Amino acid sequence: MKLLLDTPIFIWLIDGNPNLSQTARQAIEDESNTLHLSIVRSYFLLLG
Repeated sequence: MKLLLDTPIFIWLIDGNPNLSQTARQAIEDESNTLHLSIVRSYFLLLG
């Protein structure tokens, strides 16, 4: 399965934030899934 991670989800993942559900974490950590990271939101945050 292809997963598109938005910036907050990626940050929650690397920070170990409990807001990221166990289901989401398992899907992200499943090596049979392909992960894609959306950088659009980060870009707009940088623009201010």
